Amino acid sequence: MIREVAYQTLPRAERARLHAAAARWYETRAIGREVELAEIVAYHFREAVSLAGAGTTTVPADLVQAAVRWLIRAADVALASAANVEAVRHLRAAAELAEPAQLADLYEKIGDAFASVEAADAYRRALELSREVGGSADQQLRAIAGLLHVHLRTGGMGGQPPAEADITRLMREGNELVAEAFLAAQSFYPFWLLRNSGRVPGPADLDLAEGRARRALEIARRARDVRLQSAALDASGSILSLRGDHRAARELARERIAMGQALDLRERLDAYTVATWYSIYLGELEEAIRTSAAGLAVVQPGQAPGWTLHMVSWRTLALMLSGLWDEAVEGAERARTLWIESGRGAAGYALHGFLAGLAVAHARRNDAQLERFREPLDAIGTVVGHQGRKHSLEFLSHDPLEPDHYLRYFDQRQPETIQLAIAFASDRDTPPPERLLERLRAGDRYASTPLVEAEIARALGLLRRDPARLTEAIAVFERCGAVPSAARARCERAMLTGDQAELRAGVAVLDRLGDARQLARFKVKAV
Repeated sequence: MIREVAYQTLPRAERARLHAAAARWYETRAIGREVELAEIVAYHFREAVSLAGAGTTTVPADLVQAAVRWLIRAADVALASAANVEAVRHLRAAAELAEPAQLADLYEKIGDAFASVEAADAYRRALELSREVGGSADQQLRAIAGLLHVHLRTGGMGGQPPAEADITRLMREGNELVAEAFLAAQSFYPFWLLRNSGRVPGPADLDLAEGRARRALEIARRARDVRLQSAALDASGSILSLRGDHRAARELARERIAMGQALDLRERLDAYTVATWYSIYLGELEEAIRTSAAGLAVVQPGQAPGWTLHMVSWRTLALMLSGLWDEAVEGAERARTLWIESGRGAAGYALHGFLAGLAVAHARRNDAQLERFREPLDAIGTVVGHQGRKHSLEFLSHDPLEPDHYLRYFDQRQPETIQLAIAFASDRDTPPPERLLERLRAGDRYASTPLVEAEIARALGLLRRDPARLTEAIAVFERCGAVPSAARARCERAMLTGDQAELRAGVAVLDRLGDARQLARFKVKAV
């Protein structure tokens, strides 16, 4: 009684402060003793938040988070000893303080703790809350499973049984959620085929995958599962890209970006990366650089290094192609750091970024950078392999390549890889065989990637000594903002036409870039 009188004489703010201090004190001593002290720590945090919230001051967010965390821990301790009623009390107290995104999980735990008809109410509330915040299909599926267990396995625990239509609806919704995740995953099969097996998916493959992606998106939207909506949109985008419609594919990536913080960080980074990727395919290099910069702004140092590496790699390629070579080297250095931070893994998705950095180092004859960027290229290439084919790295070499080697290399390559390989070969005056270039030009595989088309035209112009083909290539390079390629093609055209003014203008751009190898190539010929 004396303690209660003394306690009641303290102002609310002082009581809140003392409870918080007591909670922090116990918390420091709870390591290894959570089972013993969880309820005490939770009590003091809850009282601190409750008393502070009754006043005029704002309750610190970290205090609220700590209270929720310890109330959940206290509930787990109670459940472990089968003290279900006590556990539910802690969980309900946590639900009063938790953020909206945490509520579905809390009500699911309440449902798990009950052994009565009230479990169905908790699972139903968990399902509603998950749908309100766009929770995952897995989360919603667990809530539906909990409801069905209560109603079907336990007979409702004595409560009013639901209508058969309600049970049928729940079972249908659960099956759809299972199908949604499976369909979304299946929709990426054509993308996997091309990237990993080297086989180009046929129209039937694409039609089947497109139908699956569309169905997965419908179910995800109905379930308000934003993460699987994003995955289904990504799958649809990959199919559109394989069909050659990179612009429509990019719009789906932008739709994913617009979901903002409703997506987890990895999914958001992937959306920015894919939008950057398709912008490069479209030859819109400035847009690629702008999109990747916006993507990098959402990630903090140390977060998701593998996903950040993917985005940095595409950004580095865009910077290199644009002639922003100092920034490209910085990008390649950052990619190397991220590769190391993520465990030096088989990051085949990052090869083009390291190759872009290596291309700049090669052009500038910077041996130190050549070694730094060759290391991850060699290490990754050794692990993932290239289905018996060489990477574009070989085309930087000055060793002659046999015609049949070109044919093996160019079999079903990705647009960015084809583009770099043709460019590197032309840079050393050894373009690919004419019959191969004509085969690429006649097909529709690269018809929607302007920079590939431009490199094919440039290579044909060199082989045939045809200024018109080089003019065609220059127009595309300049429209896309591919400064180094445009300068090289201008120098090549000038060598054919004898236009010394154009040669000097092209050499001036190469000199500004520090392109020592091409300067030597053209200055020797110009003398």
